[in-house]
Amino acid sequence: MDVTGCIHLFGSSFKIAQQIQQRINNEIGVGVNIGIGPNKLLAKMAAELRKPNQIIELSLDDWPKIIWPLPVRELFGVGSRISRWLSTIGIQTIGELAALPVGILRKRYGLVGEILHYSAQGVDHSPVDPHSLDVIKSVGNQITLPRDYYGYQQAKVVILELAEEVGQRARKAGV
Repeated sequence: MDVTGCIHLFGSSFKIAQQIQQRINNEIGVGVNIGIGPNKLLAKMAAELRKPNQIIELSLDDWPKIIWPLPVRELFGVGSRISRWLSTIGIQTIGELAALPVGILRKRYGLVGEILHYSAQGVDHSPVDPHSLDVIKSVGNQITLPRDYYGYQQAKVVILELAEEVGQRARKAGV
């Protein structure tokens, strides 16, 4: 969630996270991890760093020293197929992926490669959608494109990657 407009009412992002975490624990009886960051990617990655029941803040300044040493498969959006290919070209860590020229990724994976490049850098322009979890009626996937793409050839790699992710989640859910 984006709490930018609430800070003047409830305090810092960390204080808001503490209140949310405490309320969930008191009302439902479970602990939760909460990640805080300047964008969705950093918040998602922060929430996975330490468990259980932690609040972790991650800034863009922290990204290289904390995230870059991690295995590339831990980067949000890196599926098994991409992870295997990166391994074959010697890319083992998120930092090594971040150093890989975007042109190599774009040539191999098109738009998905470009998004991977930006993600390895900690850049994520996708908006927070407060209604994204209102009702889950299907298994799907979406990405925010960094630019307009035209024609089947440009869209093909994106469609295939999204389809692979959806297929994996559908099989895991037994549907």
